[in-house]
Amino acid sequence: MLAIHSQQIERYGGSHGVLDQNVVLSALARPRQRWHYDKTADLADLAASYLTGFARAQGFNDGNKRTGLACALVFLALNDTELEVSSGALYAITMAVANNTVAEAVVASFLRDHLQ
Repeated sequence: MLAIHSQQIERYGGSHGVLDQNVVLSALARPRQRWHYDKTADLADLAASYLTGFARAQGFNDGNKRTGLACALVFLALNDTELEVSSGALYAITMAVANNTVAEAVVASFLRDHLQ
């Protein structure tokens, strides 16, 4: 996750570094907690947890939304799953997450609808 964050900053700009380590660790733990306590959670639910956890938590100096989206996409790829969705749609859902105008369940549904 730290490598993903660093890569996002190197690629798109911004400030490196962790603003609050506990916030970052909490966001990182969200999908694991969801998987452990919610036996109905699927890959889309867990990916949505990564996206919402990092995009809303603001644990890094910069790049929180990008890191959240990248973590969600890497998680899906590691589980042999890809999204068939435009970059514009990903941007829109990520901004809605960051602005707290969409619930995590809606994000999961969006991801589920675009899984290949």
